[in-house]
Amino acid sequence: MAPRGSKKVKEPAPYAEYLEKEPTDLQDHLTGWLLDKTGYEPDNADDFAEGVRLCVALRMTHQASPENADRRAASEERSATKAKAKAAEEDDDEAPAPKRRGRPPKVASVEEPPKTLRKPAVKGRAKPPDEDF
Repeated sequence: MAPRGSKKVKEPAPYAEYLEKEPTDLQDHLTGWLLDKTGYEPDNADDFAEGVRLCVALRMTHQASPENADRRAASEERSATKAKAKAAEEDDDEAPAPKRRGRPPKVASVEEPPKTLRKPAVKGRAKPPDEDF
């Protein structure tokens, strides 16, 4: 199985070309939304807007890039190593119960409950419902 993110990009886009493009409506909206929701006040609003625009425009290209695949693989490896260490630590903390052969021993009980819980049978016929409501 191929590792995640191993899709090949046909040919890298000329990234410098993105510097010449105008922002889309979405990019403008996201810039304003970020400022409103976070209360962030950048020193240079134009530079901030340009950074947001480039991030939105190049996000998917970055997701498919070999650099991101390498970063993601390293991150997944670290996560797996941490999970193994945690599992080993938990195994060390709990001593395994001794293994027994055969049936487990009977535990003495004060009183055993009845095997079945039946309602007593009702003798006679059931009454028809009253038709006078």
